[in-house]
Amino acid sequence: KLLDEMLAKIGLDRKDVYVTNMVKCRPPKNRDPLLEELSSCAPYLDKQIEIISPRVIVCLGRFSFSKFFPGEA
Repeated sequence: KLLDEMLAKIGLDRKDVYVTNMVKCRPPKNRDPLLEELSSCAPYLDKQIEIISPRVIVCLGRFSFSKFFPGEA
């Protein structure tokens, strides 16, 4: 809901954006993903990005940020 509100404030609708997660399966008890889980899911995320070819990628959270800006988080 918050994301929808933020998108609306900049003139976008949820149907205009693609939202995905770093890991494709939720870790037990919603814990942070393990490095092994991030590594296992990375090829799927890379393929999604390749297929969609987005103009902009917005990283929400430290795990997505660290994928695109390693060593910066």
